[in-house]
Amino acid sequence: MSRTRTRSVVTGMLVAAALLASAAEAAAQVSPFRRAGLNLSKEDLALLEAAGSKLYASDAPKVGAIENWSNAKSGNAGTIVLIAVYSWNNMPCRRMSHQITSAARKDPYSVQIDRCRTPAGEWKIRY
Repeated sequence: MSRTRTRSVVTGMLVAAALLASAAEAAAQVSPFRRAGLNLSKEDLALLEAAGSKLYASDAPKVGAIENWSNAKSGNAGTIVLIAVYSWNNMPCRRMSHQITSAARKDPYSVQIDRCRTPAGEWKIRY
């Protein structure tokens, strides 16, 4: 590979990682779960994150794998299914389907969220 091409590839990877990191920082303020009016507590979000991380951070991810979480205190619960494993800008990514039942909503809430592992090793939400 030519030096110019190598520089272009490295620059592209750095830009992608920066954009992904910026999106993740924004996600901390505007969570897709908060926008849905689910009224999830910090404990709910921690349980949801712990269940999801079992799927996306696995070294041997299996499409179709399922993790459940529930919080008896809030009455909220959810199911997360790993539905795709792929690569984006040379980063490993996972697509997960979330089905959440909440005391704040009559109908269950469904959303798909992608996470990618940055070159620094962090899993960030991909928007």
